[in-house]
Amino acid sequence: MSDRPINLLLIDDDPIFRLGLATALSSYPQWEVAAQLDTLTDALTYLSNHTIDLVILDPNVFNQGIEPLDFCQQVNENYPETKICLLSNFSSNQALQVFQDLGVEGYCQKGVPIEELVNCLRQIIQNERVWPSLSLSADNQISSRKIREQTQPWLYRLQTSGMAQIEADLNSIDENLKQISLSKLDKIFWQGRKRELLAARWLIKQILPVNVIFIDSETRPINSLRQINQPNPSFMAALIQESDNNLKIFNHTLDKLQGNLKNLTKIPLEIDILKPDIKQEILLIILNQLHRIVNDLKFLDPDAQQLANNIPIILQKLWRESALGFLGKECIEKQNFRFEDIDILIQDYEILVEKEILAKIPFVTELFNYLLFETHLMIDQVFYRPDSPEALERAEKFLQNLIIQVANGIVSLILNNFSGVEPIKQKLYNMGMASSREIAKFRNRLAWEYRQTEYWEEPRNIFESQYRIFFLTEKGLESAFIYAPRQTELKNLTGLRWGVTILLEIRDAVSPLLRSIVAFVGNGLVYILTQVIGRGLGLVGRGIIQGIGNSLQEAPHNKRRSERD
Repeated sequence: MSDRPINLLLIDDDPIFRLGLATALSSYPQWEVAAQLDTLTDALTYLSNHTIDLVILDPNVFNQGIEPLDFCQQVNENYPETKICLLSNFSSNQALQVFQDLGVEGYCQKGVPIEELVNCLRQIIQNERVWPSLSLSADNQISSRKIREQTQPWLYRLQTSGMAQIEADLNSIDENLKQISLSKLDKIFWQGRKRELLAARWLIKQILPVNVIFIDSETRPINSLRQINQPNPSFMAALIQESDNNLKIFNHTLDKLQGNLKNLTKIPLEIDILKPDIKQEILLIILNQLHRIVNDLKFLDPDAQQLANNIPIILQKLWRESALGFLGKECIEKQNFRFEDIDILIQDYEILVEKEILAKIPFVTELFNYLLFETHLMIDQVFYRPDSPEALERAEKFLQNLIIQVANGIVSLILNNFSGVEPIKQKLYNMGMASSREIAKFRNRLAWEYRQTEYWEEPRNIFESQYRIFFLTEKGLESAFIYAPRQTELKNLTGLRWGVTILLEIRDAVSPLLRSIVAFVGNGLVYILTQVIGRGLGLVGRGIIQGIGNSLQEAPHNKRRSERD
């Protein structure tokens, strides 16, 4: 095996993580990533046709046909020369023990430096078993807890402080409600306040990330592998140091999401059908998911070219996981939909939303370059430092436009698949738009807006070198045009879209001539009306007045003359 590179098989359902890990390992000539797969079924098929020395597996990968334990057992039985290294974040030592007893050669935690991971893989290839200690002393547990508390992500710290304040207010309200002398009006007030706080507490628990929880094997029985092996959604966030610029952008957006989200533009958006609190909820979920993806990318450390090439994958991941988070709470938990059905529905709809919405979101590459590499931003043909007020404001608008468009994609999925489910309509939609007729009218307006944008506004924006973006203000949701070169898109226009640019060009070419002709004709009319007709009328009027004056002057003379006669 030393005379050739060691063939690796990566199995992880996160395409961004697979890409980053494969890129990091490519700098080590000893390792060669033979394939990157996202399902265990495909992995077994690949192993039957190829020689693999080491499988790097995340047991949290979702599979409908085979469980990770069964996969590891089949690999040990059918391919004894192939070794397995688990690369994941477990919440229980009991799960590790199950895999270790099965014969898996090693385990390494996600988020470790690449050198440590490579060293772990090298030991496994040398027939060593690499497993962490599965028992912690009380002192070590306390020390680990302190370290985790000091490295929590900023959203978790925000959640902790907010929850503490809500709990304190709830306790105070309960004490007030226990007072016998409380008036009926005051009691109604405090009960309403309590309902508001309970709703806020529930929303925070659903949206903001939770801290890492380690559960000892003695306190939790084994029911299934997935139950004891839930992935930790914020493990990357605790390892990455947040930049000041990113904090400002995410915090400002978070603040604006607490305000008015009414659409102040004349352009209908999918999220307009949602209730204000539901609209806020879905945007918060997307913002939180975007923050996690940015932290994941910082850990993987891609270069600018790799990032640009994988922007479509990143957007798909953002939309898919945000949709699962939102629909999982609103459809699976409350309406008894199965997770498998929702997951399949999202996969089937992903191609459509990618073509109609995600692929058309502008300035995504510029935004991620700014968040990851703190690059300068060009504004009106001038580059601004990343910490300048102009760059911060522009990056914040790019981020807000991204989460708004992703939210439109999620609502589009709901409108096209759950518009007939009455409980979902009552839960999500504005009361004035919950009837079947109003939903049909709203969808028709969206369809017309898409056609108008596709065949008129977008060609015009390409011809005028600009993009329309949506962003949040204190008053609500507004839009603006941002300049950007679009020469390549202009050259690739065909059919009716190309014809629109020709019409605009003809209008621009003919407009000066038409304005000159109109000005000439207008000046001629003014000359005729004022100099010819006006003066003529003036002379006639003057003659009439003079005639009347002469008649008045001659009347007394004629009277005296008649008296003498």
